[in-house]
Amino acid sequence: MRSKAGPKALALGCALFLGACNGPEVYMQFGQLAKQSFSNILGNRRITREEAASIPFASLGYRIGRTNEQMLVLSSQTNVDQLWTSATRVVFLTRQGRLVRTVGLAHDLSAFDASRSKSVPAPAEALRGPFNSVRIVDYPDLSAYGSPISCSARLLGRRGVTILGSKMNLARVDEVCRSANLDWSFTDSYWIEPETGFVWRSIQHTHPKMDAIEMEVLRRPT
Repeated sequence: MRSKAGPKALALGCALFLGACNGPEVYMQFGQLAKQSFSNILGNRRITREEAASIPFASLGYRIGRTNEQMLVLSSQTNVDQLWTSATRVVFLTRQGRLVRTVGLAHDLSAFDASRSKSVPAPAEALRGPFNSVRIVDYPDLSAYGSPISCSARLLGRRGVTILGSKMNLARVDEVCRSANLDWSFTDSYWIEPETGFVWRSIQHTHPKMDAIEMEVLRRPT
């Protein structure tokens, strides 16, 4: 699925990316990698270990549906939020592994808030026990604002996961969600490091009209 962003989104993505990198050499290197991944949008091409190692920043690989994997780099982070940017002018905001906002996709998630609580529990909270939550989302392209989505998360057990040739024994958490307002049901999956709660891989649905986004951390943030 091709990226489609307006001028403001493109400017935001470029500005954030340039702020994250030290000099034009890194930008050119990252841009070339993005060009290689984007050259054949449909396919099973994955970011290689060598390509990931060539970018000296925390990085994230993502693919939408059956497209080739693209790379984003970490632009900034707080205790819970991480802002990822890309040379293809895509921006992701993740919160403890959960994707809570996108810019530059064909269909963006523009807002994600909690309902009747201070925050939506992190996926890793399911390692302690199942939990239910309600999130409120906005989709301007659907003229849908303040739409509630009810979710139920539970631990499924340990799974072997391989990223860039390295195998890890991670906990899988599935989150089953439903929105009557949007007539939409889906299941998100997270592969989590049990000792730290860090989400290494996930498959997340962010928009009713778009395929799921598969993400994996290529270089972990410090």
